[in-house]
Amino acid sequence: MADSVQLDEPIVVHVERGDWYGVWHGGDYINVYPDPENADLDANGGNPQTCVHSINTTGDVIGDDPEEYVRKEVQEWADEQGGEYRANGWGA
Repeated sequence: MADSVQLDEPIVVHVERGDWYGVWHGGDYINVYPDPENADLDANGGNPQTCVHSINTTGDVIGDDPEEYVRKEVQEWADEQGGEYRANGWGA
């Protein structure tokens, strides 16, 4: 069963390998963006336009460091799928 995570503020991470941004509000999905502007919109309750993927966190064990968990999940996604998204025109 997944850890119950209550966040006062969303977690925003940037992974350099692939240049992707992840935003997690503590729910079932980490949203992935190709740019910091839309990640900031998501984190601040705005209306982002370029979420390219949502990583499902259902059932994951988050551990003691939620930010490290988010960074690891976004980096794994970037390593596995990020190049294909870039090749198809998402982001720089």
